[in-house]
Amino acid sequence: MTRGVAGLVTPGGGAPAKDVVVTTRGETASNTIGVARTSANVKQRFRKQVFAGQGGIKAGTLKLVLGAYGVPDSGVETVTDGYTAESHFEVGGVAYPFNWGGAASGAIPSGSASVESGVATGHPDVAAGTTCYLVIAREYAVGALPVFDSAPGTGTTGDSAHFAVAGTNAGIGVPGVKTATGGWTAQSSVFDLPFVLVGQQLNAATAIYCIGASVERGQQDSSGDGTAGGGYIRRGLNPSGGTKHAFLIGAKRGESLSTFLASGSKRLTYLKYANSILLGFGGNDFTNGVPVNTALASLSTVNDLIIAAGVERRALLGMVVKTDTTDAYATIANQTPRSGFAAFRTAFHAGAASLGMTVVDTSSSWEDASNLGYWKVNGTANWSTSDGTHPTTVRHQEAGVALQSQLGSFLTW
Repeated sequence: MTRGVAGLVTPGGGAPAKDVVVTTRGETASNTIGVARTSANVKQRFRKQVFAGQGGIKAGTLKLVLGAYGVPDSGVETVTDGYTAESHFEVGGVAYPFNWGGAASGAIPSGSASVESGVATGHPDVAAGTTCYLVIAREYAVGALPVFDSAPGTGTTGDSAHFAVAGTNAGIGVPGVKTATGGWTAQSSVFDLPFVLVGQQLNAATAIYCIGASVERGQQDSSGDGTAGGGYIRRGLNPSGGTKHAFLIGAKRGESLSTFLASGSKRLTYLKYANSILLGFGGNDFTNGVPVNTALASLSTVNDLIIAAGVERRALLGMVVKTDTTDAYATIANQTPRSGFAAFRTAFHAGAASLGMTVVDTSSSWEDASNLGYWKVNGTANWSTSDGTHPTTVRHQEAGVALQSQLGSFLTW
């Protein structure tokens, strides 16, 4: 055994035997409840590009985890309608179908938090960083409400999305690009959807769960999986051409510690698939006027839940600066730090450290080096932020590039 980040005992040597998230793009906080299905679009098919994390994937262990709930930006965890799923995993130009209790498809009941498939039959060892694909087909009843990861966007390289009538052959078991043939119609905009790929690692490495709020979710960045867009967490853990880390994201816009504790039970079930966690809390607690000691009491409760689930490494992402402006954030001189923010942040970070968490200083990605506590400026209106709370794409880009360096030994198992 070796002693890891924040003084926690972590496994050394070979890979752990438990199932953990093993690829990029895991999602547990899908925020869009779709419109009712019609007979023309009750079946949906998605092809998603994913990358194996630094632990790789051990042959014959990969499973798909799906649910039937959403976490709308304006609300709490919400039950969505059930569906029937069928899926395969592609690597090296070969498709490996998942089984569901020995069957080719499985039921995902309404409101379920996490339903595991059987393994992707016959898949080989997959090395760290390998480009892979996941094909998922979901069939709903007419009138059912589906859940998606986000508002429609242009999608990610290698992705596709189609819809069809009930019973249309989804091409499960057939590798390669999916096209608008065989009864399938391309969606004009590509929705993402919630899924997590879990399995055993070839070598011990981080398997990260990130929960928090809008900045961790990627608000005000373009959509994407991290290779281009998706927010600084995705950009940092799945950079284009850089080191890929296995992760899943359960962050929700507007989330505070109290709202997460009140309505996070389904997302908490995914702690079992992580050995490391990144927490992005504190910002909304401050905005909502929660006293710092109250926020820290809630953080302690969350910390206890994380430890009880067997997650070995815990880190708090440093709170992102908050200011007001009279010139659309074009200059330092016309920014005003929000009253009480600096003191709250200092106390909150110290409290997290006292709980044994690593506090990750991300301030260099957001703040002016000569004027800490103020957004970076270049004389251009709304260059770093448009509201003093959420970073723009240029800041998400810079923060994504810096994230792995800022996390440091947290990423080294």
